[in-house]
This record gives sequence, structure tokens and C-alpha cells, in this order.
Amino acid sequence: MLTPELRDLPLLGHDAVVVTAGQRLARACRQYLADTYASNHVAAWREPRILPIDSWLRDCFAQLTLHSDAPMRDLLSPAQSAVVWRNACGDVLQERGLPPAGSNALASECQRAVLLMQSWRLSDSDLLVYPAGDNSLLFERCLMAFRRQQRAHGWITDAELGGLLLEQASALDKLLPQTRWFAGFSQLTPIQQALCDALAIDHRTSRTPDASAQSVYQFDSTDAELIAAGSWARTCLQR
Repeated sequence: MLTPELRDLPLLGHDAVVVTAGQRLARACRQYLADTYASNHVAAWREPRILPIDSWLRDCFAQLTLHSDAPMRDLLSPAQSAVVWRNACGDVLQERGLPPAGSNALASECQRAVLLMQSWRLSDSDLLVYPAGDNSLLFERCLMAFRRQQRAHGWITDAELGGLLLEQASALDKLLPQTRWFAGFSQLTPIQQALCDALAIDHRTSRTPDASAQSVYQFDSTDAELIAAGSWARTCLQR
């Protein structure tokens, strides 16, 4: 069941893109369109592009690469990024005399941390404002080792993709469909908000329920509470 903000999807033409917060909502949007057209006895239709944000960012980069006169940097896949991170972390652990067995877990944590940093538009130099504890020093060394490999080969990863697209927003604006939606995001990160503003994307946010309309119930037992919760869930699904 889609939120009211998305129920006018069938009104969009094929010259539109709907960027969702995740793969599940993208599937739900496609299914909603299919069900709507089928119920109206439409045999064939051209629907807007509907894809999760990770895929959309990569698609935008591919379009820029295709239409750019200057060579673009190589974009690593998530699996390729993981390998580079694992090698960088393994080298740092070896330098510090630590067992290399922990490189996989360390690489995974570093990769997530950098993705979060870039999402909030934090630079590598922002790390310097934090206390230099053992964990932060280890992360900084791993990040420096990873950046060296990036610079040596001209690679970029998903973490830097939003910032690169923002720099190329003027060129990207000419390549995107006229109608652009962000759907299913309860809150945009700073880099998502910047892209939204630069590319004039319509953020179809879900409405926050009115707190004054909410009620609190007390039940005599856990069984009674579970029965009431099940009844409420069925009511929501039938809407």
C-alpha cells in the first residue's frame, strides 16, 4: 500500500524518474502502476523510470560518462570497493603488528563510516577535530591508505558519487527527465538535499501523523494487546 503522496504515479508520463529510498518501495511503485493500469483495462503503457537511489546515482554517473567530452574517473562497484578497503586495512594492520584476520571486519566498518561521512558532506579533514583515540587513529590510517590507492588509480566509489554529481549538476540537469521525484525518504541527508535542490527534484515526503490525533491504550494482558495490534494491522492493510 502506497502513501497518498505516491498515488498519483499513474499521472506521470514516461518522461519522469521516481527515485525511491530502497528497492522494496521501487517494486511496490511498479506493482501499483501495473495494478492500476490493469484495472483500467490498459494493455500496454510507458511508465516512468522507478529505481532506488543507489541505482539512480550510478545511472546518473553513467549518463554523464556517456555524454562527457572529458574522460571520467572509474567508478568501483561495491564489491570492488570492499576489496580495495580490505587490502588497505590489511596493510595498516600489518604495519602496526596486528593480526590480519580482522581486516574484513575493519574494512566493512571503514567503508560504512566513509559512506556516512560523505552523505553528511564531511571531508577527511573533519576527522582532525575529534580526539585522537586508538580507534580514530586506526580509522584515519586505513582511510589514508585507501585514498592513496584511489589517487593512484583514479577511482571513485559510491561514497563520493553524490558529491561528484553535485559538482556536475548543471550538465546532469540537461540529461534527466523533466519530472523528478524523491519518494519514501523520511529525512534527506545533506548530500541528498543538495542534489534535490540543485536538480529541482520534488521530494514526495510522507506526512507525519498529527500527535494530537494519537491515542494510548492499556490492556489487561499481553494476549489482549497482541489481539488489538493484529486488528489494527488488518485495518491498515484494508485501507
